[in-house]
Amino acid sequence: FGSSPPLAQVVSDWLPFHLHSSLSPRLLSNMTEKGYRIAADVNKEGWEKASFPVLCETCLGDNPYVRMQKEDYGVECKICVRPFTIFRWKAGTRGRYKATVICQSCAKMKNVCQTCLFDLEYGLPVQVRDKFMEEQGLNKLSLPPSKIGRDFALQEFQKQDDSSLPYGKAGAHPMLKRLARMTPYYKRNEARICTFYVKGACNRGQDCPFRHELPEGGELANQKLRDRFHGENDPVANKMMRRAEEMSKPKEDKTADVFSIAGGATSSSEPATGVVPPPGGAASGSTYRPYYPSMDPRAMGNSPLEGEARDK
Repeated sequence: FGSSPPLAQVVSDWLPFHLHSSLSPRLLSNMTEKGYRIAADVNKEGWEKASFPVLCETCLGDNPYVRMQKEDYGVECKICVRPFTIFRWKAGTRGRYKATVICQSCAKMKNVCQTCLFDLEYGLPVQVRDKFMEEQGLNKLSLPPSKIGRDFALQEFQKQDDSSLPYGKAGAHPMLKRLARMTPYYKRNEARICTFYVKGACNRGQDCPFRHELPEGGELANQKLRDRFHGENDPVANKMMRRAEEMSKPKEDKTADVFSIAGGATSSSEPATGVVPPPGGAASGSTYRPYYPSMDPRAMGNSPLEGEARDK
């Protein structure tokens, strides 16, 4: 068999003259044996590809040599539902394997870690940080609830630089400095509780990679990732806000009602003349006579009889 002509030449000869004249040579060259060539990159618009994650020191772990696994477009973001590059690593020598859960665009917009979603500067929940930032006159950034609105907001955010963000522009709030966690908290990287152990069905024993403990429960047992990112109804933030209110209350001065007499302390309910009841108290039915510590021989260290009665 002889060599067959190229497909573009066959199509050019087969099409009518009026259609052939309207088609450009570039369009004819893009045609393949199965029809027009599909541009796959169009469907990847907005997908994120990164070389290193945005993480806090706690999530990285105590091991300075971190070995990470990387997969481009491996999972979708939990906030904007767009594919992004996922990273997975072991957080420290005794920590569990952790992975990124949100994309870098959402993380940079809120200045949070891609894994734990805590603030990168203070290590606090977003709800706590935004509350004190609003008291300083700074506006917090938020994403629209609809998917189209989120995509548009992220596109506009990517066009801007980091100087447009409100973080770090004003001085830190005094309460933020008091609540900030500046040292790593590696207890957060511990293995999760074994669900089979809670049911009494775990047969791995000491070889089980999960913790054999019973869950404590309480308000911290129901934590949602979206609530932490948007700063709404976060139980961890609510607990820290109550702690901030207690720290802001003025402390009561309890030393104002206490004064000292001859090395002893008495309350203000006792006579203001410095008269102190005798040790052991007055006997019932007897007339009370004032007693002064300076008149007690035992206070001078020369008591002849410790059991001698004071009032006769």
